[in-house]
Amino acid sequence: MRFRSFYLTIFLVVLLISGGLVQLGVFASSTTEINYWMWHDYPEDPFLFELVNEFNGTHPDIKVKLQVIPWDTFHEKLITAIAAGTAPEVARVHVNWLGELTQMEALKPLDDLVALWPGGYDVKKEVWDLLRVENYGDTKFVVPFQFLALYLYYRTDLFEAENLNPPTTYKEFLKTAHIFTKDTDGDGKIDLWGYGMRGARGGHDMWNTFANFFNRDGSINLDKDAVARGTEWYADLFRKEKVTPPSAPSDGFVQYTTDFANGRTAMIIHHIGSSRKMIEALGDKVAAAPVPEGLNGGYTSAVPEGLAIIKPAVKSDAEIEAAFKFISWWGENKQVDRWCRHVGSVPVVQSLAEVPYFRDDPFQKATIDSMKYAGFFPRVPETGSFIEDVWPTAFGRLLLGEIIAEEAVQNFYDHYNVKPVK
Repeated sequence: MRFRSFYLTIFLVVLLISGGLVQLGVFASSTTEINYWMWHDYPEDPFLFELVNEFNGTHPDIKVKLQVIPWDTFHEKLITAIAAGTAPEVARVHVNWLGELTQMEALKPLDDLVALWPGGYDVKKEVWDLLRVENYGDTKFVVPFQFLALYLYYRTDLFEAENLNPPTTYKEFLKTAHIFTKDTDGDGKIDLWGYGMRGARGGHDMWNTFANFFNRDGSINLDKDAVARGTEWYADLFRKEKVTPPSAPSDGFVQYTTDFANGRTAMIIHHIGSSRKMIEALGDKVAAAPVPEGLNGGYTSAVPEGLAIIKPAVKSDAEIEAAFKFISWWGENKQVDRWCRHVGSVPVVQSLAEVPYFRDDPFQKATIDSMKYAGFFPRVPETGSFIEDVWPTAFGRLLLGEIIAEEAVQNFYDHYNVKPVK
């Protein structure tokens, strides 16, 4: 009886000790939860969730929760969430937001972590250079996973029927746009336009291709007369030349890419990320070429994109470690390869540069060929609000005849607190 009581006592003591150790986390398995916000041109695409689920399955100590947010509301939602203290630990960020986000102290510097990450040495140097933020030197805030440069999409069947090559200058571009703006079914109404203009939010890159407010090195063109002429010329594609759909002032990404895919426009300017949609809709009737040279020289936006750790959202070293494990995994060769094949973008890693799939793809080639005009917007705090608010408002008013080109351009200089020389 005494032996039974003794063993029972020992058993209870062991249970109590074990329970205490579990509460202290000695035997317990802890999982660090990471919230991840991303935009995607095809938000219904299950591939995003497949990648996240794969990461979770191979990293049982981390649970990444993905939320796909539409591009049109992503910037505003992210900025609001950071200010309210409800931001995710990880977010996809556009390179043009880097100045704004660093001013808010919203991004965690990643230098120490990248230095210990083997994949960091695989990222092309020119990609790291394009991610530099003014006044922050070589500090790294983003793990890149894709590269995009704008080029010209054009309908090969229409061009072949007219025995035309893709335009290489703004003058050729306007002439070509006029040729393809016509009534194709004989009902007396125009149903094909030469150029699909993105006149609403997101159209700043296409405008700068012809106006050159931003120089290729990220500086601002101080020749106001030249910028105003380029801006007026571009606006006149809608106002006077009538070579764009009448909906141009309100057309955003979905509208103008859908118009092209549905055969309502003969040319648009976008990047390789739309190639899958265009090929699915048009097959071999679509091709790509470098953008035409604008009124003030050649320019095309070159944009690496990546994932960042949102500094105010990570509360512990464990969360920082888990967040970097995730974004560095997303930026490794294997994931970059799969992502770029799936969505049709350009790899940022050197180890994929000579892979035949990427080297020989015509849309990849058009991106590389466009790099002769590659430039970027300044990585300063003002750029985020410029592309989200200032440009869409001023250019929209210009298209609707509420202001003239000189007034629109002056708004741009005022926003950057820069005085033009002319």
